[in-house]
Amino acid sequence: LVSRRPRPAEGMSGSSLGSEVAVASAVGAASLAAYLVLASKRTTAPKAHHRSGGAGADAEEKSEGLLAAPVHNLQRQAAIAIGGAVDHYGDVIFLSNSDFDLDTTIFASVGSPLTRMVLRAKLGNELFWRDGAARKIEGAFREVLPRPPPCESDLLAFMENECDFKCEHADGSFMDHLYFCRDYGAVHLSDYSPRVLFLHSILGVGTNLFPMAVEKLPKLANMLTEFELRHVEAFPSFLRLLYDDHVLAELRSRDQSKLKSVEFHRVIDNKLLTLDAEDVWIQLNYQLVHLIDFLPAANWTVQLDDPLFLAFIELHATLKQAGQIRAKIDFSLPNPGEKQQDGTPLTLGGLMAKVIPKPLKKKMGANMIRRYSKLAGHDLGVKVNW
Repeated sequence: LVSRRPRPAEGMSGSSLGSEVAVASAVGAASLAAYLVLASKRTTAPKAHHRSGGAGADAEEKSEGLLAAPVHNLQRQAAIAIGGAVDHYGDVIFLSNSDFDLDTTIFASVGSPLTRMVLRAKLGNELFWRDGAARKIEGAFREVLPRPPPCESDLLAFMENECDFKCEHADGSFMDHLYFCRDYGAVHLSDYSPRVLFLHSILGVGTNLFPMAVEKLPKLANMLTEFELRHVEAFPSFLRLLYDDHVLAELRSRDQSKLKSVEFHRVIDNKLLTLDAEDVWIQLNYQLVHLIDFLPAANWTVQLDDPLFLAFIELHATLKQAGQIRAKIDFSLPNPGEKQQDGTPLTLGGLMAKVIPKPLKKKMGANMIRRYSKLAGHDLGVKVNW
């Protein structure tokens, strides 16, 4: 087995983050958008016990700083190589990380002992990959064509010097997440600019952190095309709208071919914006690619109540019904009769997280999104025009 510590280059990616959000929503520690929180406290991630050979391992120590080349962990490499989301059941196991310290994450300020117990159960795990699976994934990733293009130096300099991206996810580098979204889009949503996915959070994340001040928007606009700016502006708003399911429910209930536009408010300053029908479908494809990074690494049959997993499933179903899946995303739900072991370490906090009903998790997450938007002065109201 190959150890994969939760670190920028070799993190637990979607598995831990998605579970973290589900639990945080349920216990009131954070919202469904907590996976987008930028953490400023943790600057050093623990190293792996052992790494397999291959591109991912060789480059592990190179993923430092904004200007560094991207390094993807095994789950991300697999997603890009396959062009979709995969349940790696049987190829990866979860073990408790005895070195995990909740106080080095974004949840250091959580005071409730119960909440901290649940968070430790969800975050304090390591992924161990079967050595053969790790080599297979790394080999497939090396064969990916076309290779994603390098980022423009002026854009990276702007992000590094005039924005606040020098920070981390709860269990990994925020830049690694941005690079994954960009690289997946470059390979599998190649008809549209991958820079939208690289910049998707620059105008706000789910918990009211804004990497760029709104006053710098004109400078950013000068570096982007009109198309790119339109979708970068819309991304934080559509991300929040996904958790309410109002827009998706309306799209599923109507003749999608008659959609004209969607009116919504920009998160950072509440400006009213509009996307026409074509841009709405493109934006939802960007959102779908983004959600791939937060799916569980394995054991899907026992994690179907994960709120981020549910958001991905519902969005995928909506786009499939409309015939509007434009990204290459191979995905199929597990067979309902398939039996899988949970695979996560048995802890009291983990057991408590499992007993929270799925509808309650979803409702509490949506309420948290509304609360954050209210605090930011952001109107979640949306109008779908037919």
